Amino acid sequence: MKTEQGFKGQVIFHAAICTAIIALITIVAAFSSNVHLGFFGFIALFIVGSIFTTIGVVIGDVLRNMAMPDAYLTTGFADSIKKKIFWSIGPQAIGWFIGIIATNGFMQNYLGYDMQNGRPRQATTAEVNKELAKLIAEAEPVPVKSAPLPQVASPDIQPALPAPGSFPSIESGSCVVGLSRQTPQGLEFERPIPVFRESNTMTPIGTLKTFSSFFTEGQDGLTGRVHLVYAPGFSGDEPKAGQALGWVNAAD
Repeated sequence: MKTEQGFKGQVIFHAAICTAIIALITIVAAFSSNVHLGFFGFIALFIVGSIFTTIGVVIGDVLRNMAMPDAYLTTGFADSIKKKIFWSIGPQAIGWFIGIIATNGFMQNYLGYDMQNGRPRQATTAEVNKELAKLIAEAEPVPVKSAPLPQVASPDIQPALPAPGSFPSIESGSCVVGLSRQTPQGLEFERPIPVFRESNTMTPIGTLKTFSSFFTEGQDGLTGRVHLVYAPGFSGDEPKAGQALGWVNAAD
């Protein structure tokens, strides 16, 4: 019982000393112009530092009691003083420094404080990109009305060929979508977009019904029509990626 009470007394004694030292360090840091941890940062430093240094000192004291020799040889007065000091407070001091290192690691890795610069740690570019990727992955997809491209020509659309030079120029490899607008009922095309099998035919094979994105593969210099191929899509989920759609007017 006496041994247990003595151990508890030693723990309380070490905790009081460590708390006092950490309190002094925290006060000095709070009044320093180079340290800007903020109110909660200083509170965390005081609490975490007191706990870890106390644990380190207690472990060091236990190891000291286990390893301390009953007698030791010295070569002189100075050597005797060194050994007495070491076996009195040496292991505890080592444990205290290990506790400070643990405090620094905990503050930096778990609480987000950059202890080298003395201020809250800023997120790195890799962390920002990782967070953005997580938000994109968790985002709900926007519902878009789409339908497969009809294979039957629409009798209502019989467009004439545009006059040479009256169409916009589109570079090969551009990513394009059909002209559309958002309405209360959903996304819809601004006007019917005819799709042609060839660049110079008059009769379309149908109208564009999908809001997918496309890559352009060449433009006819006479008709202005561009050849479209399905793009992979924003998330790479377009099942027709790489397949040809047909030819459409550049103005559409």
